[in-house]
Amino acid sequence: MEIVKRKDLTLGQYLVIALFVFGLLLAVAGFFADHSGEIKFVLKIVSPNSAEAREGLEILNSKKTLGSKDCGFTQISNMFLKELTSQNAPEELKDIKVVRINRKGAKLAFSTARTREVIPIEFELSNGQKVEWNLEELETRVNKCTQNRLFVIACIMFSIGLLIQTVSFGIGLKKI
Repeated sequence: MEIVKRKDLTLGQYLVIALFVFGLLLAVAGFFADHSGEIKFVLKIVSPNSAEAREGLEILNSKKTLGSKDCGFTQISNMFLKELTSQNAPEELKDIKVVRINRKGAKLAFSTARTREVIPIEFELSNGQKVEWNLEELETRVNKCTQNRLFVIACIMFSIGLLIQTVSFGIGLKKI
């Protein structure tokens, strides 16, 4: 019986193996990031503010009210105040805060092009005013926030993947 001696790996071979494993992990991370909207624990890692805002939307849809102690209240009220500031003088709004958010019943909105269902939400402000907004618009803002964050993460992962491929190609050229 002949004993086969193990050949030690070179540094280049270790590097190629490490790059392969890192690329595999990057691919798995990319999959989870791509599907983070459906996987809550991944969304909490990738985009914590979006995850809390989505949870706030779920509470608003189920309980019909969202208070200052509820999850997602801060994120949703910040989105609303940002929109309010873009349409009004910021000096007038600097001391105004959102106290509570209420979901109203659905109603029909008629226009010349079509009729659609609108679900208004009412923001109670610290100065006593109540301002209505559209739940669909709020959901669009939350989704856009998530998509923007995922795009940044996708660009980072792409850049790292490109770097890995470049290094692997360089190692492959050395062997030729």
